[in-house]
Amino acid sequence: MSQPVVTRVLQHAEASLGFRLFERVRGRLQATPEATALYGDVERLYGEIERVRRVSESLRRKGAGRLRVAATPSLANPLLVPAVRGFCARYPDTQVQVLTHHTGEIVDALLANQIDLGFAFSPPRHEAITCEPVAAGHMLLAVPRDQPLRPAAGAMSCRCAS
Repeated sequence: MSQPVVTRVLQHAEASLGFRLFERVRGRLQATPEATALYGDVERLYGEIERVRRVSESLRRKGAGRLRVAATPSLANPLLVPAVRGFCARYPDTQVQVLTHHTGEIVDALLANQIDLGFAFSPPRHEAITCEPVAAGHMLLAVPRDQPLRPAAGAMSCRCAS
């Protein structure tokens, strides 16, 4: 877009909103506090528009599409990769990208619309993300038989019968 077109679009947006979005400071545009306050919502809105675009593209291609999935390192290789292989065998027209991220990075990627799904052990706490349990299990500590378990001071201890 040319600079005059950008100026007109910005002027129209500011007139519609009823406040300025940018101030000129030493020849450069600087976001106003109002623009900064709107930025997160606008970014989420563009992410949703991108999601709708991807879904409509997938529908246009009759189900073919792209799925971007992230998982924590401890889940990605042993669990997610085999599951994705099965999914790809069942839906060969769908391109699947598997990424490894820590839980905080999964939250950021979901909010930025960089991934479609995320898998983690603990549910991320964010009002814009819905979490659903997909599996449950038990975690055990394994040590050599001749090595006694010594709990830290104040910690609970237990011993499994073997």
